[in-house]
Amino acid sequence: MLVTKKKLILPLLLVFLLVNQCKPPDPATALLQKSLEAHGGKALWEQVATISYTKTTTLYTENGAVEKTIQQQHQNQLRPFGATQIWPTPEGTYRADLAPNAFTLTLNDTPVDDASAIAAALESIHSAFYVFWQPYKLLDPAAQLEYIGPKTLFNQREALVLKVTYPNLDTTDVWHYFFDPNTYRLIATAVEHNGKISLITNDAYETKTGLFLNRKRSSYFVDKDFNPRYRRASYDYRVENISWRKD
Repeated sequence: MLVTKKKLILPLLLVFLLVNQCKPPDPATALLQKSLEAHGGKALWEQVATISYTKTTTLYTENGAVEKTIQQQHQNQLRPFGATQIWPTPEGTYRADLAPNAFTLTLNDTPVDDASAIAAALESIHSAFYVFWQPYKLLDPAAQLEYIGPKTLFNQREALVLKVTYPNLDTTDVWHYFFDPNTYRLIATAVEHNGKISLITNDAYETKTGLFLNRKRSSYFVDKDFNPRYRRASYDYRVENISWRKD
């Protein structure tokens, strides 16, 4: 009996689809999926409409003395995207507003046109948004994930490590994400930026949103093996309000 090519195509296509459906996710994707579930789940995160929070940053000198404290008010809108950052300075109160196609910076309600100040504020608001929404920001298609394996951090916490790069974006930053091997929650991140490596530990999670976002963090300048040289900063996040989508 002759079997035509047309008759062969359908069974082969079905086999191909079944094989790909049964194929387990790669280790990096599997670890991220477990972590997202441990942080409340992607479905819950997608229901966030807006959130406002206060971030207090304390900077330290190499000998441990307090250098300065910075307090910022943040508001994020997820869909459609928007972010606002407000912070006091000796010159007055700055306000930065970021939308998909617009960015404004004001000082005491007066527009700022200094290019370096605008660039610094824009970088700050982008960085704040990225850090606050870890590990959910790893869903970004631009993030390239690589599973590194287990590692013991300097504080003796065991971790599973993802290396994260953004080869298609205008950045050479290299990130490492450290997840608890039992709970799969994010316990630390590290970023290599401009020749320096910072390791930021998650010391406490908030419990107001159900998303287990950062509550308290500590930042250290570290060597290439993530061993601390000294603590550079501590961060305190306080969620003030969250609203949810109606649909």
